[in-house]
Amino acid sequence: MVAIDLAEVDAFAKRTGRDLRRRSTRLAYLSTLPDRDAISWPPERNTPCWCTSQRKYKKCCGRPGFRDQPVPDRGRAILRVDGPQPLRVQVPSKIRLDRLHAVIDADAGGHYSFSIQDGEIDADRAPHATLSQLASEPGQSFGYHHGRDHRVTVEEIVPVDPADNQPRAI
Repeated sequence: MVAIDLAEVDAFAKRTGRDLRRRSTRLAYLSTLPDRDAISWPPERNTPCWCTSQRKYKKCCGRPGFRDQPVPDRGRAILRVDGPQPLRVQVPSKIRLDRLHAVIDADAGGHYSFSIQDGEIDADRAPHATLSQLASEPGQSFGYHHGRDHRVTVEEIVPVDPADNQPRAI
């Protein structure tokens, strides 16, 4: 694990002309850090927590049940679905693939699958897979197969509006 300073990441992005929102920028920044900045993982129970809360690890991120707490969805993905009937949809970035299937093909049933570069996710066999496992950054795309092949591209990620967090066509 490596602790990073967001202001330093921002400065790195500006200095190199990269987009701060992209994961590849953050990974590139990490490659510039010296090895001495690494934190052993997992921390020992009585060491200060790695999240800089000033509490012991065992009382903070290492406490029982911490991993079971749901992480709030902080973004909505705007997707462009190319195919016979082009469509743009806005969905939570953590939407399950079975729900994404219903948004893309509201009246469709039966067998469908999603394909990514390294293979295919059959939604019938992976009901808990999410959109963020297929694509999580603007410009990334994946295949959606249900009778016909469609290309789905993430156009942008926008902040969540708590008053309107339902999937919808736009």
